[in-house]
Amino acid sequence: MKIVAYILVSMVSFATCVLAQTESSNADLSVGAIYYSPSDDESYDNGFGGEAQIRFWQNANVGFGLALGAASWQINDFEEIESDGVVAVGTSIDGDVTLIPVGGSIFFRPTINEKVSMTIEAGVRYVIVDSQIDVEIAAANAFGAVAGRKDSIEIDDGVVGVIGVNIEGHLSKQTSMFAGLGYQFDLSKGDAEYLGEDFGENELEALLIKAGFIFPF
Repeated sequence: MKIVAYILVSMVSFATCVLAQTESSNADLSVGAIYYSPSDDESYDNGFGGEAQIRFWQNANVGFGLALGAASWQINDFEEIESDGVVAVGTSIDGDVTLIPVGGSIFFRPTINEKVSMTIEAGVRYVIVDSQIDVEIAAANAFGAVAGRKDSIEIDDGVVGVIGVNIEGHLSKQTSMFAGLGYQFDLSKGDAEYLGEDFGENELEALLIKAGFIFPF
């Protein structure tokens, strides 16, 4: 979580610096928190993170943006012990993964008024995956001898598509707030490996619940 917090602060600082040098009055900075509900609920429990977007509006209804985020997904802990009466083998899996999504989106605002607007988003994210999932295997026999090994599951990066809808409330000329729902789906799944052996594919499909603030420039 410290890595995620550091990246979130860094991406907000980066976005602020970029926007400080743009002369476009049709640009804004969107910064929000995200709760993830993964579809692969056998592997993942839930996830928390955030994303910053620099959005450039071509007119009142259409825009595009660049996005940088960070998230931490917790896996479902697993423990199992098997024994044949002579040797007992125990396996445990725990940890989390850090995700760094980078990409862009297009936006469409079908309705606008002075206080409330709705924004529809569609985009693509390249997701850098840093796995901290550990697998520990230990064996013991009837004579008390114990042997064990602990290694990590390696996961390749992936690519996801993102769609979502936000409701934006305008608090002032300088600040708006938003809340919305989104969905991300796998375009390219990263492979997972354990000790060089194929461990399947990593699925990043998830429901997103978002909330945050928008600062026009």
